[in-house]
Amino acid sequence: VDAGLILQGSDSGFKIGISGKNLNTPSFDTYKGDKYELEPKITAGLAYSATDLLDLTIDYDITEITDELTDSKYQYVGGGLNFHPVTWLSLRVGAKQNLADEDDYNGMIYTAGASFGLKWLQLDASVQVSENSGEYDGDEIPRYVKANIALVSKWGDN
Repeated sequence: VDAGLILQGSDSGFKIGISGKNLNTPSFDTYKGDKYELEPKITAGLAYSATDLLDLTIDYDITEITDELTDSKYQYVGGGLNFHPVTWLSLRVGAKQNLADEDDYNGMIYTAGASFGLKWLQLDASVQVSENSGEYDGDEIPRYVKANIALVSKWGDN
């Protein structure tokens, strides 16, 4: 179960929001017969529409999550820019940092994305890449890479 709430000032350009993911602490059976639970995650954020073309954002994970499989801890703070020069295109850049990782294993994680399409139906692609790298099979590669492609449907005033 996920839920969120966003409050928008009348004409100020500011929005403040809070979201909760995995609020019901879902669990799954692993191949070893164990249970893997997803901890609830609460995130708060602030957005400002600087112009009709540019939005600035910042968000903070209120909860710290521990991944049971890797025993890694996660609690991110991040921010970014969303540039939407025309109604059918949105370009995003940003960065996030894991505050709970004492060893700073991944370092800063840089993000970028683009959305194409009509207001109510868009194709969205995004990528995240860490600044720190490691070695695999003799090659140096980023320690963290994530790519996402999604079909997004938006309804309402946003």
